[in-house]
Amino acid sequence: MKKYNAIAITTLILVTTFGGVASAGTSTGSLSTDVQSAAGAGHVSVILRNGVATLFGGVESQVDSNAAEMAAANFEGVECVINRISISN
Repeated sequence: MKKYNAIAITTLILVTTFGGVASAGTSTGSLSTDVQSAAGAGHVSVILRNGVATLFGGVESQVDSNAAEMAAANFEGVECVINRISISN
Protein backbone atom coordinates (compact mmCIF):
# COMPACT_ATOMS: atom_id res chain seq x y z
CA MET A 1 0.00 0.00 0.00
CA LYS A 2 2.86 2.39 0.84
CA LYS A 3 4.36 1.77 -2.61
CA TYR A 4 1.13 2.88 -4.31
CA ASN A 5 0.91 5.97 -2.10
CA ALA A 6 4.46 6.94 -3.04
CA ILE A 7 3.67 6.51 -6.74
CA ALA A 8 0.48 8.55 -6.40
CA ILE A 9 2.28 11.35 -4.57
CA THR A 10 5.13 11.39 -7.11
CA THR A 11 2.64 11.52 -9.98
CA LEU A 12 0.74 14.36 -8.33
CA ILE A 13 3.95 16.34 -7.83
CA LEU A 14 5.00 15.85 -11.46
CA VAL A 15 1.58 16.81 -12.80
CA THR A 16 1.47 19.87 -10.56
CA THR A 17 4.98 20.93 -11.50
CA PHE A 18 4.87 20.27 -15.22
CA GLY A 19 1.14 20.27 -15.92
CA GLY A 20 1.15 23.56 -17.79
CA VAL A 21 4.39 22.81 -19.57
CA ALA A 22 3.74 19.27 -20.75
CA SER A 23 0.20 19.78 -21.93
CA ALA A 24 -0.84 18.25 -25.23
CA GLY A 25 -1.68 21.60 -26.82
CA THR A 26 0.52 24.54 -27.57
CA SER A 27 0.70 27.69 -25.51
CA THR A 28 -0.50 30.94 -26.99
CA GLY A 29 0.52 33.18 -24.07
CA SER A 30 3.84 35.00 -23.87
CA LEU A 31 6.84 32.88 -24.87
CA SER A 32 9.23 34.56 -22.44
CA THR A 33 6.65 34.34 -19.61
CA ASP A 34 6.05 30.63 -20.25
CA VAL A 35 9.79 29.87 -20.40
CA GLN A 36 10.68 32.00 -17.37
CA SER A 37 7.91 30.41 -15.31
CA ALA A 38 9.21 26.95 -16.19
CA ALA A 39 12.81 27.89 -15.42
CA GLY A 40 12.22 28.06 -11.68
CA ALA A 41 14.56 30.37 -9.76
CA GLY A 42 16.85 30.93 -12.73
CA HIS A 43 16.71 33.67 -15.31
CA VAL A 44 16.20 32.75 -18.96
CA SER A 45 15.92 35.02 -21.99
CA VAL A 46 14.41 33.93 -25.29
CA ILE A 47 15.00 35.06 -28.84
CA LEU A 48 12.43 33.83 -31.36
CA ARG A 49 13.36 34.16 -35.02
CA ASN A 50 11.81 32.29 -37.96
CA GLY A 51 10.34 29.60 -35.72
CA VAL A 52 13.61 28.99 -33.86
CA ALA A 53 13.62 29.78 -30.13
CA THR A 54 17.08 30.27 -28.63
CA LEU A 55 17.25 30.14 -24.83
CA PHE A 56 19.99 31.99 -22.90
CA GLY A 57 20.64 32.47 -19.19
CA GLY A 58 21.27 30.40 -16.12
CA VAL A 59 19.30 28.02 -13.94
CA GLU A 60 20.07 25.92 -10.87
CA SER A 61 19.44 22.45 -12.31
CA GLN A 62 19.13 20.36 -15.44
CA VAL A 63 15.46 19.86 -14.55
CA ASP A 64 14.87 23.64 -14.75
CA SER A 65 16.73 23.82 -18.06
CA ASN A 66 14.68 20.97 -19.50
CA ALA A 67 11.43 22.52 -18.25
CA ALA A 68 12.28 25.84 -19.92
CA GLU A 69 13.11 24.01 -23.15
CA MET A 70 9.81 22.10 -23.03
CA ALA A 71 7.89 25.32 -22.42
CA ALA A 72 9.50 26.88 -25.48
CA ALA A 73 8.90 23.78 -27.60
CA ASN A 74 5.19 23.80 -26.66
CA PHE A 75 4.75 27.43 -27.69
CA GLU A 76 2.72 28.12 -30.83
CA GLY A 77 4.96 28.92 -33.80
CA VAL A 78 8.15 27.39 -32.36
CA GLU A 79 9.56 24.73 -34.67
CA CYS A 80 12.98 24.27 -33.06
CA VAL A 81 14.58 25.11 -29.70
CA ILE A 82 18.27 25.81 -29.16
CA ASN A 83 19.05 25.49 -25.46
CA ARG A 84 22.08 27.55 -24.41
CA ILE A 85 21.10 27.74 -20.75
CA SER A 86 23.96 27.30 -18.30
CA ILE A 87 23.47 25.28 -15.11
CA SER A 88 25.02 26.62 -11.92
CA ASN A 89 25.20 23.29 -10.04
